[in-house]
Amino acid sequence: MTYATVMVNLEIGCSNTGVMNAAADLAERFGAGVVGIAACHPMPIIYTDGYYVPQEMIEQDRAQIQHDIAAAEIEFRDTMRGRAKAVAWRSSVTMEPLATWIAGEARCADIVVTVASADTPSDLTRRVNPSDLLMQMGRPVLVVPASVTAPKLDRVLVAWKDAREPRRAVADALPLLGKASHVAVATIAAADALAAAR
Repeated sequence: MTYATVMVNLEIGCSNTGVMNAAADLAERFGAGVVGIAACHPMPIIYTDGYYVPQEMIEQDRAQIQHDIAAAEIEFRDTMRGRAKAVAWRSSVTMEPLATWIAGEARCADIVVTVASADTPSDLTRRVNPSDLLMQMGRPVLVVPASVTAPKLDRVLVAWKDAREPRRAVADALPLLGKASHVAVATIAAADALAAAR
């Protein structure tokens, strides 16, 4: 098994160096192509009696979004140059939940790489909640810390339970497990169930 296409979810308006290096590392390990993806919501407009958002603010928001998306694409293409078999870019300004849009786009990917970011109210229009993404994806998701420089995937811990979800997770991770130098499997079981767990 292998990963032929890696999708990397970028956050606009900030550096994505760590998450892109993680995606590029996977692309190099598996000879894969990489699809960069970025999505955000436009500025929320609240309608109440006697209150409106000036047109200039809406236009400034649109211009800032386009600038940030363009900057993310440039950063993505620069990082992937010479490291990925093929490169593609997708972006959207959408009203639907970001996790839903990204999950729909991930139909083309074998694995999705995203960053573990803080869930603060100011982030919610520009950044996807990784928990929401995991629940909707239908694909393996590698969540990396924002501070990662290059992921070291040579030592892997599998948290095991004999159930459908862990079996599916291990099957999805087989390409990574096959490249690791050390894989440990851990489970928690009652004393009378240890033999079965082993």
